[in-house]
Amino acid sequence: MTDGLLLPPGGGRRIQGMTLKAGAGQSETGATVLRGGPGSFMFVPAGCPHAFFNPGSSPARMLFLVSPAGHEIYLQELAGLLAAGGPPDQAEVAALRSRHDIRQLTPMAIHPPGT
Repeated sequence: MTDGLLLPPGGGRRIQGMTLKAGAGQSETGATVLRGGPGSFMFVPAGCPHAFFNPGSSPARMLFLVSPAGHEIYLQELAGLLAAGGPPDQAEVAALRSRHDIRQLTPMAIHPPGT
């Protein structure tokens, strides 16, 4: 499966006392843009092209669960590049992504709060 899945708050399939958020055969095929909001759940399987953008002026908070492990190393290294302040060196970002087999789909943009 290479399609993603977006569920609104409270969405999912009820199975007795549980709510299934992601499972086989639950993809939303054909959607090019999925917009989540507070409390939404998004499933992005390996190989599914995706990007995240926060159009609001408040910082977004997201919980990432990644399996198998390893993607957190990319995120730690990226955070190190961004911690320097100012625009990140695009060549360093490209080299980091290459090492982790990640292709950038959209331009990386860092917007100061309120812009």
